[in-house]
Amino acid sequence: MNPQVEAIARKYFNYLKKCKGKVDVVIGDARISLERELLNQGPLRYDIMALDAFSGDAIPIHLLTREAFDLYWKHLKSDGILAIHISNAYLDLKPVVNALARESGMRTILIEDDGNILQRTVTIGF
Repeated sequence: MNPQVEAIARKYFNYLKKCKGKVDVVIGDARISLERELLNQGPLRYDIMALDAFSGDAIPIHLLTREAFDLYWKHLKSDGILAIHISNAYLDLKPVVNALARESGMRTILIEDDGNILQRTVTIGF
């Protein structure tokens, strides 16, 4: 991962500038970084975790495994939300994500938005 991504995000996007809460930016592969943080710091207890890595043609499948989802649950608060943007032109990821959530006893909510800005945006939240 390129460390310049954070500088670009801060310069060209508003989320980090306007966020009223504390934002810790971790540059690296999501799963590897979360595993490292779990070992070094213990569970981080997030209110919300958002995954948005599935719209391209190279899907990071290691983020959609039972082991990955177990890791996400460990880092979320008991009432936390895992939001996953799963729009993809090549694969329907809804059944995969739904099955992984249900195997863990989690409830799924599907939100679809085919608005003007992003067509076929699909998000599943837990």
